[in-house]
Amino acid sequence: MSATPNKGCYMRKFLMAFGLCALVSVGPACAADFYVLDVTDDGHAILLDPATITDQPNTIKRFHLADIGVFTLWVDNIMEVDCSTERWRKVSSVSHLAGGTLEDEYGPSSPGYSLDWNALGPDSTGAYIHDVVCKWPADKPTGDAVYEAPSFQAVMEQISNRLYERENEKK
Repeated sequence: MSATPNKGCYMRKFLMAFGLCALVSVGPACAADFYVLDVTDDGHAILLDPATITDQPNTIKRFHLADIGVFTLWVDNIMEVDCSTERWRKVSSVSHLAGGTLEDEYGPSSPGYSLDWNALGPDSTGAYIHDVVCKWPADKPTGDAVYEAPSFQAVMEQISNRLYERENEKK
């Protein structure tokens, strides 16, 4: 999972650090990398926004992970992994439904809410996500796993449309 340098990406990050991206983007919008970490047989894709990976106390990392389905429906998850061991937990989750409806699926006000840690199975998608998050930014996904888009909304729509096309190809 090593990455090749992308001069455009480095320039974008440099400009964003100084708040100049919007001022100099006369041409195409500034883009960011997003990682598709899994595509399931039932028409869902797991998307990581690496810009949201933050260090928490100890060896914990927090990040935004989206479960995207067809028709631009998705679930926003705030997740944590412990980089010193194979475990994870969901901090919150919100479903985005048709028509822009939001549904608070899981959070501090939810019945049974718990910040208990869960073990990761060997060779599971969760273990792969754990490894990507814990090794980032030194080691990054490459190839088809990387989507470049100006925003989360844009990449989410691209992936949702592709999932829809894939479902229609099966019929």
